[in-house]
Amino acid sequence: MRGLDLNTPVNVADQERRHLELALRPSAMAGPLTAALQRAGLAPTNGRPACHILDVKYVPGEGCAILYDVGKRLVLGALAWGTASERTGETGGWIAPPGMRIHFFPADPALPGLATALRPEKMAAALTDILPGGREGKTRVTRCRVTPLRYRPGRRCTLRLELWALHTGIGVMSSRTLFGKVYHSQEKALSVFEQMQMLSDVASPRSGRLVVARVAGFLADLPMVVQEPLPGVPLDLLLDGRTRVDPRGQTGVAMAASALAALHGLRVRHPRVRSVGDELRRMAHRSRSTAAADPELGARMADLATALSRRLEQLSLESREQRMVHADCKPSQFLIDGTKVGLLDFDHAGMADPALDVGTFMASLRQLAWRPSPKACRSTRSNMDGSMRDLERSFLDSYCHSADVDADFRQRAVWYQAFALLRKAQRAFARSFRSRVPERLVDEARRCLLSAEAEGSS
Repeated sequence: MRGLDLNTPVNVADQERRHLELALRPSAMAGPLTAALQRAGLAPTNGRPACHILDVKYVPGEGCAILYDVGKRLVLGALAWGTASERTGETGGWIAPPGMRIHFFPADPALPGLATALRPEKMAAALTDILPGGREGKTRVTRCRVTPLRYRPGRRCTLRLELWALHTGIGVMSSRTLFGKVYHSQEKALSVFEQMQMLSDVASPRSGRLVVARVAGFLADLPMVVQEPLPGVPLDLLLDGRTRVDPRGQTGVAMAASALAALHGLRVRHPRVRSVGDELRRMAHRSRSTAAADPELGARMADLATALSRRLEQLSLESREQRMVHADCKPSQFLIDGTKVGLLDFDHAGMADPALDVGTFMASLRQLAWRPSPKACRSTRSNMDGSMRDLERSFLDSYCHSADVDADFRQRAVWYQAFALLRKAQRAFARSFRSRVPERLVDEARRCLLSAEAEGSS
């Protein structure tokens, strides 16, 4: 494994900091953004609607993407600095102080098909072509209601599609609900479609606990993957107590471990290989960027990345047997439905050590222990901390019971837990660089790594 370069100095310019201070103050941005909406004819000319920030992705020295809610209108703002500003050759959009390029949802330069996907008449025609009997004229979608559910600017948008179809031969109307996801890349969308097709075939609901949504079609021009719904209650909702875990959540965690073991047991291949070494190098780069805005936190992240790298080599993690992994494994991806468990969102799937998924899920449980109190203005360790630690052990035990694991699997799972917590810390910093959450996640990652090292020496 190549060494991690952690010594390149980076500094945040004063202009960048001034831009951020203004852009991240909703009260300051409400006026300029409202004026831009009014010029576009998207807001009444009188009054100033409330402005809220929904999402932030900040990369020091490069740029910051901010998703605003202005009077129920979504506005995507982008700041760029240094060489990143020279690469932005976009046309269109509006410029609002402080030198921000903005776009009004659903206009997203990276998702050109999104605006079309939100037009009911366009979707009715497109879905007619992919549904059974549509191309033969036996079925026609006469009405479609499109509702955005989740939006990640520049990457993807998930939609609920409610359809009313006419069966022309017998004159009967029927309704159904599907879900569609618009991607930034046709190549990415096609890869997800093909993998979901394969998985839904091999993970039949009749074959065991694991259930995967069946794909209903692929709309290349948007590009969009359309899939059927899965029943069940999201596992994260069963873990939402403030002082104790719902017993259904405890059972659900064990069921999720069993379903995950079933996924890893499928003899399927994925074209993408997820290299943990490559990801660690990216983490080291992000640590240097973080140091530009917060030198102490950036240095701690870099030190942790180095420690993880040393342990990676000791455990020979790059040479382990690879199986298809989910790679974004967390409670919200699991739907509990009786004795069945649905698993959602294979956007990040690939080939890797199965311990990656186990550790990532455990990291999500550890993060839940830091859920902000509804009466507090900042995140503090909740009364659920002990319960979540118990759930981590329960999940790991249940997985090891359900899967054929080797002797040091538990060490590797805890290493991946530390790895995932560092990644979560860097994402938390990108969303809110003033927050103390990234620092606390780094602390938790360090504790996990020490635990893995202690277990390895015992």
